[in-house]
Amino acid sequence: PCAFGGTPISRWQKGADLYQNAVERARTAMKDGTLKGILWHQGETDSGNATVAPKYGDLLTQLVTDLRSDLDAGDVPFVAGQLGRFLNRGQKDKPSLWPVINEQLDALPMKLKRSATVSSEGLNHKGDVLHFDSPSFREFGKRYAAA
Repeated sequence: PCAFGGTPISRWQKGADLYQNAVERARTAMKDGTLKGILWHQGETDSGNATVAPKYGDLLTQLVTDLRSDLDAGDVPFVAGQLGRFLNRGQKDKPSLWPVINEQLDALPMKLKRSATVSSEGLNHKGDVLHFDSPSFREFGKRYAAA
């Protein structure tokens, strides 16, 4: 696991700190195991940025291409989860552009081989209008596994 909450995709681009950490952790794990897939759930921070949100799909496609190359895992499946549909709309500097991010996540399988997107339809927040509640996380896990 390499999750780090509240981070922009720029920190996950090749050469950035979280990208490097993820590659190092994956390589360490691969010494004793096999990389079977990459699960991705990120974007809330970028959905509050009108400059980054429209480019999110291209940035993520490049990130996955770089990860697969750096991990010598050219065909490893990549599964991305949509952002919660309950996120704020229309508030400056809030995750109001989540529909833009979700549209780009939905288009990912057309741009990137062996990728899928998992729907957040019908999932709920834990009361903070940001994070999924426990039953929704369990359902999301089932959707990731099915994808």
